Amino acid sequence: MRQGIWQCPGCRQFWYWRIRDETALFDRRCPKCQRRSRTLVDRRAGSRGRPREFVFMERPAYEPRLAIRQELQERNAIVNRRREHEEAFRQLKIGTFVKASELDCSEHEHQVRTRRIDEDGN
Repeated sequence: MRQGIWQCPGCRQFWYWRIRDETALFDRRCPKCQRRSRTLVDRRAGSRGRPREFVFMERPAYEPRLAIRQELQERNAIVNRRREHEEAFRQLKIGTFVKASELDCSEHEHQVRTRRIDEDGN
């Protein structure tokens, strides 16, 4: 049996996969967004056989399923954090000024470095 992790190109969530050794084609539907993903398990020479945006990682057969599931949780937590950040920035209207004190961002995530430029431009 072969096992690993794949990422849905639609919702960017990571999922666990497991197939027989003889299987050459990976064909799954994302449980979250229902987008169908098809690719070759073994890539051909020259990186052909898999779309570039498709993330497909194989793990050793002896690796415990629990370890892979923990990795999935960590990767999905990162994806969800990134998605929350994107949604927060989408709420800002382009062309409007928002005071820094009104932004819902922590200091360590968004450090703004300002440099004083004198009249000479030095």
